[in-house]
Amino acid sequence: MKRGLLILLAALAAGVLTALGVSWSRQCSAAPENWLRSEFGLTAEQAQHVAAVDPDYAKATSVLCERIRKSDERVATALKSSKSLTPEIKAAVAESNVLRAECAQRMTTHFYLVAEKLPAGQRDRYLAMVLPTAMNPDHMGAASMKK
Repeated sequence: MKRGLLILLAALAAGVLTALGVSWSRQCSAAPENWLRSEFGLTAEQAQHVAAVDPDYAKATSVLCERIRKSDERVATALKSSKSLTPEIKAAVAESNVLRAECAQRMTTHFYLVAEKLPAGQRDRYLAMVLPTAMNPDHMGAASMKK
């Protein structure tokens, strides 16, 4: 009897976790304007204005993130192959820092452009939510260094 109950509880827990995972995945893959629309109560028209602010942002960010990832790989490779600080390590770290600064500036610019399209009462709340992301090194690829 106990074994059957444990199996039933495990199956229920697995089902709940699966449902939560699917829900989370759908939310994360939703278009940013959909998140903005639900989070800030935007109308469809307002959401369209937000989406039109910086239509190339997602593509440009994706390209920049890939450049950061490759730069992180160069830093990691240089660090693994050396016993001291070499010019190669210095150059790789400098390149990584330049790319991260470019990403932070691009994100910050985008966030301010989006905020301008939000209702006045929502701008500060939006900026408080998103601006820390621009300064978060883990968000910008540093997690790949932890491997």
